[in-house]
Amino acid sequence: QEQLEETFRDTSNLYGVGKFTGLENDAYYQKIDPPPILGREKRVGDVSIMVDDDGVVRRGNFFPTTGEKGVPSLGLILAHRYLVENGYKEKTAPSGDLQLGKMVFPTFEASDGGYLNADASGYQILMNWYHPSQSLPQVSVTDVLSGNFPDDFFQDKIVLIGYYTISVKKDIFYSPFSNKVKNQTPRGMFGVEIHANLADYVLSTVMDGKPLLKAVGEPIEALNLTFWILLTGILVWLLKVIKSPLALVGAGLTL
Repeated sequence: QEQLEETFRDTSNLYGVGKFTGLENDAYYQKIDPPPILGREKRVGDVSIMVDDDGVVRRGNFFPTTGEKGVPSLGLILAHRYLVENGYKEKTAPSGDLQLGKMVFPTFEASDGGYLNADASGYQILMNWYHPSQSLPQVSVTDVLSGNFPDDFFQDKIVLIGYYTISVKKDIFYSPFSNKVKNQTPRGMFGVEIHANLADYVLSTVMDGKPLLKAVGEPIEALNLTFWILLTGILVWLLKVIKSPLALVGAGLTL
């Protein structure tokens, strides 16, 4: 324990985890305290995950809880450290959202996209998923202890350490990739992979310019809905007034 605590103190780029949100009497959503030393030094990431009502994780959690006790998620704090060390600056955008470099990450709202009255607590974002389950480079603890990995495997990398086994049932979640393989049981994604995807999403948008996933404003959604309602009404009207099948097909193709 003394050696471990010394490692915690002396390794400035080592971050621990905690879970600062939870529900009483719920085995899946209990709070978890971080290592005391890393907690005191503010080197802790929150591993809380936001799950949709259908059991799929689609959103990233930047700050599961906000305010004085707000702790950044593991994926965000690791990506932020990496970006700062590579010369990218953090600031608050005019909208109040987090800006890293030139990229602004809009806060998820309760009715964004196809959501309706969703839980928008904390600071959530809509997230693009670039890596299916078990597709990220990995190495086992046994291989690390025996030195069985390439010399540059960890160089200039964000490295996450966590469960990678289906035996830990509380740490497996469905992602948008889970139903991609036909005629197979949906493959879950380990918690460590979800936070790796979040870190990668932040880095990919800020450093590589990959597209940011965000919802359009409600006025545009209302206009879009109105357009399709009117178009449907026009088509129904045409079915009644146009007798010629060819003319009807032409009108439909034109619309």
